[in-house]
Amino acid sequence: MWVISSSQSHRQELQSSLCQKVDIPTIPRSGERDYDSKPSPCQHNQNAMKTMKQTTLLFLAVSLSCVIRTAGEAKAADRQTAKPNVLFIAIDDLNDWTGMLKGNPQARTPHLDRLAARGMVFKNAHCAAPACGPSRSALMSGIRPSTSGNYINKSSLIHNPILNNSVLLPEFFQQNGYYVCGGGKLFHGYHFNEEVKGRGFDEYFPSKTQDLPSFEDLKFSSKLPLGGWARQADWGPCHPDVTVDDHPDGKPELFTCQVKKQRNHRVISSV
Repeated sequence: MWVISSSQSHRQELQSSLCQKVDIPTIPRSGERDYDSKPSPCQHNQNAMKTMKQTTLLFLAVSLSCVIRTAGEAKAADRQTAKPNVLFIAIDDLNDWTGMLKGNPQARTPHLDRLAARGMVFKNAHCAAPACGPSRSALMSGIRPSTSGNYINKSSLIHNPILNNSVLLPEFFQQNGYYVCGGGKLFHGYHFNEEVKGRGFDEYFPSKTQDLPSFEDLKFSSKLPLGGWARQADWGPCHPDVTVDDHPDGKPELFTCQVKKQRNHRVISSV
């Protein structure tokens, strides 16, 4: 409250009325010192209110600090416990034929190049064995052929006690709360279709007993090589009418995208 008055007596009357008519000692003039003057009850009330306000502000500041700290710790804990999505891509006979590794001048891989630019690239990586079955078994089990004794494609996975008793990579994710789906060739064909049969996968495309989509309807732009193929394969230039969605390699990718849209967390997908 602001009080404005032109006379000394008027100011004293207003001051007395605001302080509930308590006798207030005369305020010393400039240069004078009154050591015997005591604070009035009004001044006591003002000091008490000031102290209360300071205490209240201090309490609010400390409380706010605690709330902010607790919220920050909760967010940090959530980040630590959050499980990222995992996309595992296995490519047959890729070697270093990519744009970023420059293993072959004819290789043009813009999508892989962009993916590599966002992550980490290992330029001195080696497969566990120079054959499909043992290298994939080693990758999926974490056990080297020198330990398991699995050196050739004809070696069994489930009849090998070391490999069969191991926790396979999809099983590990499944045991840790992930929804695991896959498609295409991840294990050696016979190992998956006849032995593993979708072990560790919640969902698989085309099915848990068939790892590869059919090649029967795939059209090529030229005749098969002399002598033909031992089996239908996707090697060679396809007919111009064939799209990525029609290709046996593209179908598992579509399946993966659909699953990712349906389940937006804790997914490991392999194509």
